Amino acid sequence: VPDLGACACAEATELHMIDLATGEASFIGDMGTFIEGLALDPNSNTLFGVDASTLYTLNLMTGAATPVAAYAGATGTVSRLAYDAVGDILYGIDTGTQSLVTIDTGTAAVTVVGPTGFANVQGLTYDQAAMKLLGSDFATRTLLEIDVGTGVATAIGSTIDEMSGLASRK
Repeated sequence: VPDLGACACAEATELHMIDLATGEASFIGDMGTFIEGLALDPNSNTLFGVDASTLYTLNLMTGAATPVAAYAGATGTVSRLAYDAVGDILYGIDTGTQSLVTIDTGTAAVTVVGPTGFANVQGLTYDQAAMKLLGSDFATRTLLEIDVGTGVATAIGSTIDEMSGLASRK
């Protein structure tokens, strides 16, 4: 298994690993589908991805995407994943309603938490050290803290550009 101190990156249908020390990207393999969001469960070393209709597990050695199931319960595409390793919760954004959702990693069942209040949440990450879900609104260039109980996002700052992804090292 690759060093998970590195960062996985989906580019179209390709999975890459980025060395955090050098910034160098290494091709792992083709996933066979266009992945719109990635999240790592560090407890089980499982990398999850979503495309327009399905939750996948991604092989960290080959890039192969194995379908868990088509997700049900969302009005749009589920994208932008984040994983809370302590709570063992996979979060996503339902693009149809811009709502925070949780995703069952075994069945891909989607449960709506609530609307974020922002129109274009693109980035999502869970900061384990601070125990906070963070996001970014692409259109307004705003950094967000998202309440995991209600889904409501609060602006906590500006971003330098239109951010479509976020990641936290802790």
